Amino acid sequence: MASIATRSALLAVALAFVAPATASAHTGGRIATDFDARVAGLRPRVPGVRARVIGGDLKLELTVAAGHDVVVLGLLGEPFLRFSAAGVAANAASPTAWSAGVVSSSTAVKSATRPVWKGVSSGRTYAWHENRLRPRPSVPGGDATPRRVAPWSIPLVVDGRRTRLTGWEWFATGPSPWPWLAALLLPLAAVAAAVRYGRPPLHRRLSAVLLPLAVGAWLAGWIGVLVDGRPSALVLALAAAYAGVTILLVAAAVGAASGNARMAVAGIVGALAAVFTLPEIEAFTRGFVLSALPATAARAAAIVSFTAGLALVVAGVPAMADILRDDPLRRRLLAESGEES
Repeated sequence: MASIATRSALLAVALAFVAPATASAHTGGRIATDFDARVAGLRPRVPGVRARVIGGDLKLELTVAAGHDVVVLGLLGEPFLRFSAAGVAANAASPTAWSAGVVSSSTAVKSATRPVWKGVSSGRTYAWHENRLRPRPSVPGGDATPRRVAPWSIPLVVDGRRTRLTGWEWFATGPSPWPWLAALLLPLAAVAAAVRYGRPPLHRRLSAVLLPLAVGAWLAGWIGVLVDGRPSALVLALAAAYAGVTILLVAAAVGAASGNARMAVAGIVGALAAVFTLPEIEAFTRGFVLSALPATAARAAAIVSFTAGLALVVAGVPAMADILRDDPLRRRLLAESGEES
């Protein structure tokens, strides 16, 4: 029993280190949103500028090609950000830079009448919190069908030529919960009945089917979140490492055990899959899922991971009970206690 507990504890700790914290950080802690800002383009069109929205409508990211200079104008029409050969600089005298948190209050220059440029990046890509992506603070009513609610635009000066980055804000509420609850509860009830009335061989077959389902759906859901948008090579490498390390750890832990011990370890894996899927509950309460997967596929991955994870725990309960009843360490302690008395 001690060796089983040790393996289970080590597995839990190891998987916690490869938990989807990176994916959560990648989206600013958001898994889903009711608002989605989408880029339409530059009006009039100019070359050298590429834009995308991050986190639904939290951040705007600009990438400026080499050989082009771009100035983003702020809420008051003041120079806010400058993209040039030297990198990206923020105007410390810009109220927009203060409100967006690009310039800290300690470095803000509130008495200047001319731009005071301070470097914020040495590259040519930069993302910042942009309030103008959500022109309406709230939208009354609505349903799960996405609809355009308001246009947005941000003025730019590209190589001395004025233009505007334009787009639309979209809104949708979360889907109906009933089909997803049915997809959760019905399979879980079926597994519980099979465990209650079935024999140990059936429990082992169930565990063998549920384990890859839980782990595969768990990885699919979180990797979809991690690689949403245009992921860099580093993010793709992190996603591959996350999947590879998780699969290796699970395979090593399960492969090193047998019989009831293997069922117990599979139950630990199921519990971890269910726990790590909990943040994805937000996807069922919001209209847009921030994932590279289609919204329905992302929600399905979360449901499969959570349901299969809980079902693994249920399937492993009889084996865990047998282990506890036949625990050599417990018997030794009871024997020693009897000798002392």
